[in-house]
Amino acid sequence: MKDRLLKFLKEEKISSTRFAEEIGVQPSSISHILSGRNNPGYDFIVKTIKRYTKLNIEWLLTGAGEMYKSYKQSTLFDQKNNNPDKNLSPKEKNPSDIPEREKKQTSEIADISSVLPAQQKDIERIVVFFKDHTFTHYLPEK
Repeated sequence: MKDRLLKFLKEEKISSTRFAEEIGVQPSSISHILSGRNNPGYDFIVKTIKRYTKLNIEWLLTGAGEMYKSYKQSTLFDQKNNNPDKNLSPKEKNPSDIPEREKKQTSEIADISSVLPAQQKDIERIVVFFKDHTFTHYLPEK
């Protein structure tokens, strides 16, 4: 692990002392890890993860994978999903089945265009996610 930590410090262009300051540990603890005297403890790992969120901790600990996490930038409407309604419940697929309470919410949401800047794009759909892991969507009135 010491070689990977050295490689990471070199990549980040920081000294071991600066690294210790940034994660909030004593410089001697980093020195002991780099010399092979000590293995990193739980505290070191947690502080490193919190400070360097892009660092792939699995790579640091085991050498598996890449040094940095890779993030896939997703879009709201993934192009692979050519049928965005396929995951909707029957109620959500047929807006005429929406209860009165939700119709009121729909009209309130449809009025949001009056508070958005004039240079906005047309709203295709508004999706609301609830804490119970359900969702509903609203289509603008045409």
